[in-house]
Amino acid sequence: MMRIAWVFALVFIVFSVCYTAYADSGPSVETGKKLFYGTFLGTNGKSCGSCHKTTENIKKDTAKYPEDPALKNVINGCITENLKGKPLPGDSAEMNSLIMYMRSVK
Repeated sequence: MMRIAWVFALVFIVFSVCYTAYADSGPSVETGKKLFYGTFLGTNGKSCGSCHKTTENIKKDTAKYPEDPALKNVINGCITENLKGKPLPGDSAEMNSLIMYMRSVK
């Protein structure tokens, strides 16, 4: 039983360190891409890329919301509903990185 507790503690520590590394680096397209395709934002093992599989999907979905506040609401809706995660603060490096990545897709 103690072995299971140690495994969970180790997984939590690794997740925290990885997630904090993204948050501390400031917004960037590279960080946004890692967040988009990684499973860091949710609790069910899915990523944004699980549903938005092609660049055409990303471009189409991003074009629907030309204003950043609307896109931020949609992103947080996907995170909470589809990924079963916690919403990101609208002014966070993670949120801005996701938007930077999505808007960079050509």
